[in-house]
Amino acid sequence: MGVSSLDPEAFAQRVALPGVFVIGFCVPSHEPCKRVHNELVLAAENLGKTSDVSIYEVDCSEHETFCASLDVLSFPTIRTFRREKWSRYRGPQRATPLVTHVLKQVTNSLVKLDEEQFTVMKSLGIPLMALTPAAADDSSINLMASLAKEELAKDFFVGVMSAAQSGTNAPFITVYNVRDEATPKYDGPFEKEAILHFASLVSQPLIRQFDMSTIVSFMKSGLPIGMMYSVNEDERKTLVASLSDVAMKYRGRVNFATVDAIKNSFALEPMGLKPDELPAFVVQANDEIYKLGPGLTITPEAIDGFIKQTLFPGTMQPDPLVVQRM
Repeated sequence: MGVSSLDPEAFAQRVALPGVFVIGFCVPSHEPCKRVHNELVLAAENLGKTSDVSIYEVDCSEHETFCASLDVLSFPTIRTFRREKWSRYRGPQRATPLVTHVLKQVTNSLVKLDEEQFTVMKSLGIPLMALTPAAADDSSINLMASLAKEELAKDFFVGVMSAAQSGTNAPFITVYNVRDEATPKYDGPFEKEAILHFASLVSQPLIRQFDMSTIVSFMKSGLPIGMMYSVNEDERKTLVASLSDVAMKYRGRVNFATVDAIKNSFALEPMGLKPDELPAFVVQANDEIYKLGPGLTITPEAIDGFIKQTLFPGTMQPDPLVVQRM
């Protein structure tokens, strides 16, 4: 599905039909319109895989009177239409935010995820909560369908996929978030309150990359930060998988982040780290820096105990070998 050109006559025909559609009002010679055209093409491709929404373009240099009749005063302008009713899209004029915005308007139920839908929806600006049901188990599907329409509608896309797609035994829930280094999973009881509690923990990223795009949000939170320093991406992924449950346990009390020790080599010395000590785990709480003792392996048990001892003393006996205060 590509981007089709729309003239006034074709517009009149389209608004007579049901369903949501998108129009980009542009002047093709205008440089920002050239950039937006490429984003609209990509958005149309992804919407074609996930919905019945079409994207059109109107050349306002050719149809100036028509654009003026719709009060289009700047270019590019993107609007979503449902028949003649429209709303202006005011988000970033890029494919992913636009697709996210449009799908939230047209998706208010449990999506049956095929491979193409799954690939697109797990990469959008809102997390995808995907259910893999047990064989012949309608109860979990019915519950998730109900939650998708109500309690989960604001913060998630909700879908159902097969065990073959997930590669893991059913039933379980997986949350995919492009801003999250972790991929949280839930395999507890399929009960409404339990699932909503899980959702409250994972609606925001559990573990994020520590970089210039995230440092402000970390600082604004006022929470301590547990940081995994490593020079190797695969190693960081392994650490994330290992510590996801710990990050969930301390949700709302401690932020967690991965740190590329090559890109952020300037931060090693202030954290009391040396290249030959990596991978390393460090907690920064206000102006205090704590690092996991040398020679200790980063495991869920070690990090859980380390955080308790450094940030929540009194919950266990101190071990001077675990904590080094910088």
